[in-house]
Amino acid sequence: MITEEGLDAIITSLETRPVEMEEFYERMSDFYPTAVGWLTDRSDPLTSEEEDYFLYLGMIVLTIAADQDHVDPQPEQLEKCEEKVWEQINEDHPKSLEAQADKVDDDDVVGIFLIDALHSDDELPFLTPPGALAGFARLHALSKAFKLVSTQN
Repeated sequence: MITEEGLDAIITSLETRPVEMEEFYERMSDFYPTAVGWLTDRSDPLTSEEEDYFLYLGMIVLTIAADQDHVDPQPEQLEKCEEKVWEQINEDHPKSLEAQADKVDDDDVVGIFLIDALHSDDELPFLTPPGALAGFARLHALSKAFKLVSTQN
């Protein structure tokens, strides 16, 4: 499993050595064609700023998966994980993202990162509640498929 220090190192690396998202996803599609296709070919109701932000967070998730040498998930595995995440979100409606935060284990570094990264605040004024939920569902499902987060919920 990824540690907090390992996650911080990935984020720092992406911030200090910026790479174009398009270039990153092209390179990663050699290793994770299914995951990259699923992540980048979505119809979620996101603004362009939200889409860019979620693709950036996706870069982090894919980098974690690559660093840990995970195999590309199968399409049905991604769909099943996303379905489970949406079932949980719908079950917790209307609290939604806040309810999901309560279900993340304290030692689930990636899960905590996703919840923190998706809470709208002054730093992320473009992030809408529906966009945050759609992004959480997408990224959490991808993380579950790679087994980077707890699969209890």
